[in-house]
Amino acid sequence: YVYFPQIGKLYISGLTIPELSKLLTLKYEKVLKDPQIKLNISSYRPVRVLVKGEVDSPGLISLSGDFNKLIQLST
Repeated sequence: YVYFPQIGKLYISGLTIPELSKLLTLKYEKVLKDPQIKLNISSYRPVRVLVKGEVDSPGLISLSGDFNKLIQLST
């Protein structure tokens, strides 16, 4: 949940950026004329994955959400 003073509490878990932008636009249209919603991801939460099988570096790794690191892992 996230709380906005003018529109109240919203459940946003699982929404994509475009879906959240549309939801916020719809809610803010009730209190603002022609709201312009712009969202930006400031950081990603790390995701831990287990790499198994015939690979060079098996084991538990943490993916930070940094696209450059993901490219390095795949090569």
